[in-house]
Amino acid sequence: MTNMRMMLTLLYLACAFAARAQVAVQGTVRDSVTHERLELASVTVMRHGKPLTFTKTDGQGRFRLSMKSIEKGDVLSVTYLGYRKCTVALGTGEKDLLVEMSPSEFALKEILVRGGPVTGKADTVTYDLSRFADQRDNSLKDILKKLPGVAIDKSGGISVNGKAITRFTVEGLDLTGGRYGKLNETLKAKDVKSAEVIKHDQPVKALQGKVFSDDVAMNIKLKDGAKDKFMFTLSPAALLHLPLKETAAGGKADALQIGKKRQQMYDVEYDRTGSDLSMSHHQLSSSSLSLQRSGITAPQWFNLPSLDAPIDDHRLRFNNSHDWNFRHVRKNEKGEETRLYAGYLHTTENQTTSRSAHYYIDGRQPVTTTEDQSLHLSKDRLRMDYNRNLNEEKKYGNHYILAEASQADGRAMLNGSATGSTAPGEEGDAKNSRLSQRVKSSEIHLQHTFSRMFVYDRHLLSLHSNAEFFHSPSRLEVDGSEYKLTSTLWHTKNDLEWVGNRSFTSTSLKAGVEAEHLNVNGGNTHFSLCAVPYHEIRKGAATWRFRMPVAWERYADHARSFLNVSPSMRLNVKKGNRAEWYLYALMSQNSGSLSSFALDNYRCDYRTTVLNNGVIPRTTLFAAGIDYNYKRPVMEWFWVLGAHYSRSRFNTMQDFQIKDGEYRYRTVERNHANDVFNARCEMSKGWYSLRLKTRLALGYQGVKGQQLSGNRPIGFRSHSVSTSPEIVFSPSWCDVTYSSSFSVSRLNTDDVDLQTLWNWRQSLSLTMTFGKMDCSLSAVHYHNELQSAPPLNTLLADASVVWRMKKLRLSAELRNLFNHRNYIVTSYSGVGSHTGHYHLRPREIFLKAQFSL
Repeated sequence: MTNMRMMLTLLYLACAFAARAQVAVQGTVRDSVTHERLELASVTVMRHGKPLTFTKTDGQGRFRLSMKSIEKGDVLSVTYLGYRKCTVALGTGEKDLLVEMSPSEFALKEILVRGGPVTGKADTVTYDLSRFADQRDNSLKDILKKLPGVAIDKSGGISVNGKAITRFTVEGLDLTGGRYGKLNETLKAKDVKSAEVIKHDQPVKALQGKVFSDDVAMNIKLKDGAKDKFMFTLSPAALLHLPLKETAAGGKADALQIGKKRQQMYDVEYDRTGSDLSMSHHQLSSSSLSLQRSGITAPQWFNLPSLDAPIDDHRLRFNNSHDWNFRHVRKNEKGEETRLYAGYLHTTENQTTSRSAHYYIDGRQPVTTTEDQSLHLSKDRLRMDYNRNLNEEKKYGNHYILAEASQADGRAMLNGSATGSTAPGEEGDAKNSRLSQRVKSSEIHLQHTFSRMFVYDRHLLSLHSNAEFFHSPSRLEVDGSEYKLTSTLWHTKNDLEWVGNRSFTSTSLKAGVEAEHLNVNGGNTHFSLCAVPYHEIRKGAATWRFRMPVAWERYADHARSFLNVSPSMRLNVKKGNRAEWYLYALMSQNSGSLSSFALDNYRCDYRTTVLNNGVIPRTTLFAAGIDYNYKRPVMEWFWVLGAHYSRSRFNTMQDFQIKDGEYRYRTVERNHANDVFNARCEMSKGWYSLRLKTRLALGYQGVKGQQLSGNRPIGFRSHSVSTSPEIVFSPSWCDVTYSSSFSVSRLNTDDVDLQTLWNWRQSLSLTMTFGKMDCSLSAVHYHNELQSAPPLNTLLADASVVWRMKKLRLSAELRNLFNHRNYIVTSYSGVGSHTGHYHLRPREIFLKAQFSL
């Protein structure tokens, strides 16, 4: 019996030793061009030409094989349909391999095989832009509007299946640093070939397959004949006012060169037609390798007037603007990218408005204020930035320098009145005042950022450092009285991060220090120490992510310290290549910025005063949500559904009162909470054979909160429901586009229930093609319910003719056919309702010629 036990023990130890002697071969298989991880690729270890062991990659493109030993001559063979076979020699010991597979081209005898206009493979959806484009399309933006699942908002931002893209490239390079609006309008429709939408995009190669990303990227590919050559466009324009009393000249010119190693763009534009030239400077994507935005901004104490545009802003902007830009990006043989940008923008805008506001903060009787404003606003902005990055699998580095200067000068003639008062003992007589106001502000912003990342086998180490400086003098003048404030802000943030990666897990730990000093009528200093542990688990189709930031903050001048803990949990579950679930829950704690309590009191504008009591604001946020994303590219079908809830708890409130027509906001220490719930559903379906795209978006938002007035908390609840259908029908002989937005909103306070507002906007555009001529008629119908007047219906219409030649495009447009000059709308916000009257541009003729060289 004893001998038998000894034999069993020896056998067990031998088996355990043999199991421990197993050698693991593991790695990732991905596309060599798009860096997509390939699911279900066949992975085989070959010895002397014979298969030894076999497996397939999982949903993350990962594989793992166990062997007794690796002998000389053993190779790893990887095959995948549509790719060339890849063979990798194996050395001795445990391996973590990266296998990149090249797409293969194959043809059937005497048969031409062509895919559909929309195709999908793993996390990439590819649109064949040459099949969606027609002779009427002038730019890339015109084609993108037709793509199922793709939407473009008013600012030019692109979203795919309801999610905004975080990186935009052309031929793999980011020429604009995330400001791609003008590039989309400059690239000609005839030059683009395809658009690739990459889900779970990880732009840093060293992190691919190691750290999960939920970002979406878009890459545009050009036709071979358009690559590497300069493309010039000259577009002179003229604006004629009816009756013919005044004319204005304008136009733009640009030169563009796009290649895989070098890209550059020069453009200049002068406009008096109501266009917003600053759109080309808006940051539209947030994960560009060239983007090093910290989120820090200099405080603005005075309310600088801005253009208020509840409708298409070109209809109410009276402007004189010019814009000059230079962009350049180059990639050398080592893979280093260098990007340089310089630009100057000047805008002068004029607007005439009338506003009335009803605040329900004094029982059922509202306090009413009115304001008539004639605004003249002038802005100048000069910006230069330099970026250099190295993005390799074993090394990553980024160096960024920014210098920008801006100034704004807003002058307004105002006529205001107030009826009622929330101050104790005040009567409800009307107060009237007529005055002039001027707000002038300048700012200098300097930034220097660098990042380094080094990969050591299954570990990596990264260092990130950012330093910024702001200097902003500003001045407020009200009827000869002058108020001056000068702000100087220094900010730096530095962190060190370690990341470890195993076959299905990733762990990271980040430690950092942050400091800032704000000088405005005295100094205020804040610094913090933080640690951010992170753990990621990838099991089959599921990816769990856990993050626990812990930060200790110190406000030196107030001698106060806080400990903030902000845990979060996120889960992504893929259902094949078509569907994905996303769930999250989080808690976030943070303290207010220095600007929220740096000044005891100050005047914002001619009738608004802010008073602080020195309390540091504290916010605790609880949030949870769920999203479902479905795509079936071959059927041109995209669908997203989501619901989100958040509750914010605060330790301060602003006591809002109106006295003698002046607004007074006084910060007091008082706990309260706000709740927000929203749900959305967006569906998009295309029928390429019919040249038809349809889209429907549904949304709901409910808000519950409190407003303090005279130390009396007033609860409010608002609800809004909206739906936005869209139809694009574009056969060769016509183009019909219909879009609309229907909304229902309601506001209730503890004292009063306000009427339900039913508002909608419907837009219809019809273009008929006769040979090389396109004739268009478009109309927009606004229906607005007003609080103190009957519903208002406004119809605005335009007509245009375009004559297309080989290298010349002539157009004539008649705007505001019916010469409507006024627009009125009511909206709800917090415990108030606001009605605005806007002065519109008159009937005009816009003439334009476009030369393409």
